[in-house]
Amino acid sequence: VLNDVYQIRLRKDKEEQRIVVKKFRDWHGFKWFPLALWTVGTKVFAVLGQSRLEREYAINQFLNNKGFPVPKVLYISPQEGLIFEEFIDGENLVSVIKRIFSSKRKQATADVALVKEVGKKIAEAHRLGVAFGDCKPENILVTKEGKPYFVDLEQATRDGNQAWDVAEFLYYSGHYVFPLSSTDVVEFITRNFIEGYLEGGGKKETVKSAGSPRYTKVFGIFTPPHVILAISNLCRKVNDI
Repeated sequence: VLNDVYQIRLRKDKEEQRIVVKKFRDWHGFKWFPLALWTVGTKVFAVLGQSRLEREYAINQFLNNKGFPVPKVLYISPQEGLIFEEFIDGENLVSVIKRIFSSKRKQATADVALVKEVGKKIAEAHRLGVAFGDCKPENILVTKEGKPYFVDLEQATRDGNQAWDVAEFLYYSGHYVFPLSSTDVVEFITRNFIEGYLEGGGKKETVKSAGSPRYTKVFGIFTPPHVILAISNLCRKVNDI
């Protein structure tokens, strides 16, 4: 609702190219105002369309120049609030998370490895001084080659809140667990993500902060309490992982 998003198909002879076009709009009172109340004291979101466009372009260009997996920017029109980006043909990480929850651990080895790789990549971005700001699984696409791409960077910043990225990814992932399930698989996913994050150079202090009440209170409205508790406990005990 916040942005208009289009997919354009270009054909020449037998070749086809797909492009994603986003038009950034201002919605002061529709979506971001409730989000601002929801995260008050924890996270501040960029509201203006121009600000979000600038962030998406600047961080995308910065990360792309560093070889980080983000879509290439093909064209930008600040006056029209438009950005044209490379189309990434991949599976949404939400599908991967759901598969892990619905299967036994040993049957989800490849999917869990993807979660660990995502942890490494988030740590890599953090080492570059970038915080995504909206690091939920649905903003990560996995190609057929198993390479994760990070999309929708309109809330990303330099020197931002990196603990929020870790917290949002983990607690938002916990949102997809079956309500009455045990926390075994949740803890399994969390451990692998944290291991990947630390292997990628992420700081233990960042993980530990993600387990604090400052973040658990935000996600408690849609992630089951026992799942929130299991994830936060592992984050706080990061020195034991």
